[in-house]
Amino acid sequence: MIQFMLVDDESIIVDSLHRLLEGQENLPLKVWKAYSADEAVDLINIIEKTEEQGIDILMTDVMMPGMNGLDLSAMIKSRFPELKTLFLSGYSDYTYLQTALHQEAFDYLLKPVDDETVIEAVRKLCGIIEEERRLKEQEKQIGMRLKQAQRMLNDELLKELLEKPLTPQQLADKEEAYVQASLSVDQCFILLNGKVDQWPLTYTEIEKMRQREMIMELMVSMLQPQCSIVPYNGSRHLVWLLQVKRMDHDSVTDDLSQLHWYLSEELERVQSVIQERMGLSCSFVISGHEVEWLQIGDVNRKMGELLDRAIGLKSEIMQVEQAGEAMSRYQDIQLQSQEIKKQLLALTGLLEAGEFLAFMNELRSFFETIRKSVFLTFERQSEIFITLAGLYLSYMNSRQMTTEVGMKLDLTYLTNFNKHTDWQSFADYCVRLAEILFLIVGDDAKEQKQEIAEKVDNYIIQNLSRNLTLQQLADHVHLSKFYLSRLYHSQRGYPIYQKIKEQKLNRAKELLLQDDIKIKDVAAELGFENVPYFTTFFRNSLGMSPKEYKQSYQS
Repeated sequence: MIQFMLVDDESIIVDSLHRLLEGQENLPLKVWKAYSADEAVDLINIIEKTEEQGIDILMTDVMMPGMNGLDLSAMIKSRFPELKTLFLSGYSDYTYLQTALHQEAFDYLLKPVDDETVIEAVRKLCGIIEEERRLKEQEKQIGMRLKQAQRMLNDELLKELLEKPLTPQQLADKEEAYVQASLSVDQCFILLNGKVDQWPLTYTEIEKMRQREMIMELMVSMLQPQCSIVPYNGSRHLVWLLQVKRMDHDSVTDDLSQLHWYLSEELERVQSVIQERMGLSCSFVISGHEVEWLQIGDVNRKMGELLDRAIGLKSEIMQVEQAGEAMSRYQDIQLQSQEIKKQLLALTGLLEAGEFLAFMNELRSFFETIRKSVFLTFERQSEIFITLAGLYLSYMNSRQMTTEVGMKLDLTYLTNFNKHTDWQSFADYCVRLAEILFLIVGDDAKEQKQEIAEKVDNYIIQNLSRNLTLQQLADHVHLSKFYLSRLYHSQRGYPIYQKIKEQKLNRAKELLLQDDIKIKDVAAELGFENVPYFTTFFRNSLGMSPKEYKQSYQS
């Protein structure tokens, strides 16, 4: 859509031209009109706040009371530089024409002007604007593709630099490519590794990828004024390479030690911004202040391991030099090997016995223990993952359930530890997998399902005075909302909310028949916020109000 503004102090001209242009269905116009320059300025302020784009075409009279058309055009053009102006005037004075041409007016139409001339001038302008937009979009797409291609090239270079040992000869061979990636080959680095502590359960993999990209760009935008910074989206962590800017007198950092200090101070602000804007908490590890080119791969691996081990360190910043001190500080809450083996053995026994409810409770307890532990070696993490994955796979294979389970849940997350962004992600996956097994096993778990349904029924009856939710009921039986809803419906043949409604209605009917109780007291006892809400519920259920129901039995 092209935004068109029509301004003239003669209302007859404005209204007739407005009708003319509004009636041109083949022109993509949204037409605004004003009867003075001042009114046009007020309208411009509104358009800036409410419209996605500014004014594209201005058709204005030259001579008007107050601000003239030339000044109005100049003012609007200062706010919308792409503005095209059609001057409309009864004056043929050469001076006005010269000024209009100086302001790069598209055309100068002399009054009286016929409809065909106006339409033709506007049509030409619309064609020019649409072509300019097409070219700009084309340039934008080309720029994005070039940027993406450069990013992919940089990522390949950085992957080689960060994840593989680099020889002096390889560094020399790649020197020109690293310079193109904005890295100075004669300077040392500071490395920064980061990760999101815990993703919200509702996030898809695409959403996680977008958020990681946003964090990378945010870090660049916040730190770039003070240093050269190159981001890298690693397989598990986010990585930034930082160097001192050369010949930059506005920078507060003249060497790597100053930059290291500045970074340590600034990261707390970065964490706050990420939390405020994105609702995510992040942890970071900072290298020493002089990492040489041939050391980068080794340093990056050590930093990554440290970040992986720091399971419970949410929103903390750790410097590599202080890692030993930090580990000793948290030594009293280490998870010992014997504890892990004991709990994993208990989980194995519960699953094999088909004790799914107890298994899921023990599983949640196990991951809660892990979460409270701060440092856990990558080898220990791998052991836990392999043991649990093997436990599940063995159970499914022995019962020939793997294909059926695979149709409900992606089993590649059970064979590739790196697909899980954090331990909470793996814990949620393990619980979900157990729930699916519970549903599939069916006959073997009928008694347990019946027991759960009865627990839910009893809880509803005992808590009719509360505004019960599915989440409260799920928490009571230690299951997820999704699983409980399906289980209950399969056992009872109707949803949980219907049971709650039925129990509240039955209890309401009993109470209303008591002579000494008021309707408002019945409503309060059944957890309704007010009498009208209770009356609506009762009428929708029985077709009569509580008062009518009470009176029908009294008579």
